[in-house]
Amino acid sequence: MKKISSLQWMKDIETWISLGLLIIVSVLTHLPLIGQLGYYRNDWYPIWAGRTQTLSTMVSMFSIDRPILGYIYTRTYLLLGDNPLGWQVFAYLFRLAGAIGVFWLLRLIWPKMRLFTTSAAILFVVYPGFLEGPAAITFSNHLIAYALAIYSILFTVISIRSNNKYVAILATGLALLCQIGYPFIYEYMVGLEGLRLLLIWYLIPGAKRSTKARVAEAFLRWLPYLFVLGGFLFWRFFIFKSTRPTTDVSKLIGLYSSTPLEMVPKVVAGTLMDFLNAVLLAWVVPFYQLVSTTQYRDLVAGVILAVLVSASFWLYSRWIRKKEPLLAEEDRIYRNSFMIGLVTVFCAIIPVAASNRHITFSTWLDRYTLHTTVGVVLLVTGGIFLMMKNQARLWLLLSLLFLSVLTHYSNQVSFRNAWEIQQTFWWQLSWRAPQLEDGTVLMVNLPSNIYGYEEDYEIWMPANIIYNDVPNTLRIYAEVLCPESVIQVFRGAIEHRYISNTEFDRNFNHALVVSMPSPLSCVHVIDGESPELSLDEPPIVDWVAPYSHIQQIATDVTPPLPPEIIFGREPAHTWCYYYQKMNLARQSGAWDEVIALGEEAVRAGFEPLDQSEWMPLIEGYAFTGDLEKANSVIAKIYNDSNLRYNLCVSVLTQKGNPALNLPIGGVDFLLDRLCGIP
Repeated sequence: MKKISSLQWMKDIETWISLGLLIIVSVLTHLPLIGQLGYYRNDWYPIWAGRTQTLSTMVSMFSIDRPILGYIYTRTYLLLGDNPLGWQVFAYLFRLAGAIGVFWLLRLIWPKMRLFTTSAAILFVVYPGFLEGPAAITFSNHLIAYALAIYSILFTVISIRSNNKYVAILATGLALLCQIGYPFIYEYMVGLEGLRLLLIWYLIPGAKRSTKARVAEAFLRWLPYLFVLGGFLFWRFFIFKSTRPTTDVSKLIGLYSSTPLEMVPKVVAGTLMDFLNAVLLAWVVPFYQLVSTTQYRDLVAGVILAVLVSASFWLYSRWIRKKEPLLAEEDRIYRNSFMIGLVTVFCAIIPVAASNRHITFSTWLDRYTLHTTVGVVLLVTGGIFLMMKNQARLWLLLSLLFLSVLTHYSNQVSFRNAWEIQQTFWWQLSWRAPQLEDGTVLMVNLPSNIYGYEEDYEIWMPANIIYNDVPNTLRIYAEVLCPESVIQVFRGAIEHRYISNTEFDRNFNHALVVSMPSPLSCVHVIDGESPELSLDEPPIVDWVAPYSHIQQIATDVTPPLPPEIIFGREPAHTWCYYYQKMNLARQSGAWDEVIALGEEAVRAGFEPLDQSEWMPLIEGYAFTGDLEKANSVIAKIYNDSNLRYNLCVSVLTQKGNPALNLPIGGVDFLLDRLCGIP
């Protein structure tokens, strides 16, 4: 293969048009909703640590697993702070850098195959198998590691293709420097070294040379990278000790040695399934999962973006075909691309599967498709160009682009909705709870069709950001609502928790259950002494509601304001604001204030969409003796017998608890009107 004396292709107008197209596609695919995205799951680690702890805490948190992440986060947090948009832009720039690196890499390998290389690079940009990008803090590091891997391989190719020895030496040095970086960030990406070796072999001239001579040259060119790879593996296997079970090498080796007949077939089957997921199912399964739940208005916007991207590529393909006819050697190149991609995907997947982790299109686990992407697009694009011609090839590429862009937009909509529900939750809780007592264990239910908590730190980290103003302390704890945690609540258990070098004890006798039953509901803080439940509450909230301790809310303090830079501006004071303030006044027995707030809300034209939220105003009227107005509000819900039953249960609980010191006449009135008990 002929070497390049200079990067002449970079001087060509087509290169810049292709690069411009790639950037346009990237912007339309990944940026439409960037300003409406926030923090999700593991994103809270550096935000909580950076805002309430010390930067050394951030280093300590990640020392158990991937220690370099702590140092990266300390630098990026100092640069970006708490601003979600800053993190989104930061992550996107590394995504774009990786795409440009792939484009550059493919143009160096096949400089004359312009339509082919541009098609592959654009499929790399829109690949819909990896959809966790909106969790920008967590996955910025994945994108950094992947970009380092791509540029490391790119510099290796530059060193091979250049006939200037100084350029070759410099490129080799940069390749080694990038290689040192990326596996220390995410060790499972080390399989990309397979792509480096494949390209070294592919780019070494084979004509008029013996196989032995070619192997010797390939080995010599690969040797520096082999030393770095060997050094990393030695460190990971024999020096560093991970205390996280999923990345503990000794535990993994023990698992293989104790059950080899079980693990080996499992890894083989898992590898094949992962390959199928990454190469084929990634183009259709996420599309079906996301588009089927996207509302019409958002779907229309996504279709428009998908059409723009597809039309842009269609115009480019027509222009390039007129500019440059197809080359006679294209089938051989397409076949080579297909085979390089095939081997690369397996090389990328095997370390993941061998560590007992696999690709699934569910929360977080599609991240293992990210580093397969360059192999996937080489395989898919090579296969399409090899097996299809002219219009059939173009229409398949356009279809993949359309589906992928629509998938990404629907995914961003899902993340946008998830962030909006979190912002709503924390603002409403701050209105309802001026302060939480030390040791409070928050147990939170959010609408599961929008966002559900999976780990306790997703709750206690933002809670401590809002409610704890004492640096380097942890006052408020949490647990995810699940059958196991409900049992802990029933038992009143005291449980020791250790997570990422942070330790604390949580006492479930101090549990406070908070629920947002549906997207149309306000946030409901459950009072275990008189739980009034929405008809939309899931059964698990019903089970644990009697164990919710409203006393964990301190009412006689100045309420905190959630930091605007994190949680956004305070929402408009509509019904839910008044509902939270009515409940706060009700907790203190300030019934006149409850009535004043309720009447102010009604005069402003606000009413609840969840009819159970009339109850504070009903009680306000009943307990102040204004039974006529209480009747007028009860009439709004009277025909819903199921709701009346739920509210009746709350009143019966109040009747049996004289410690609440409620007016007997008001309780009897509610029993009569809601429960039919004279």
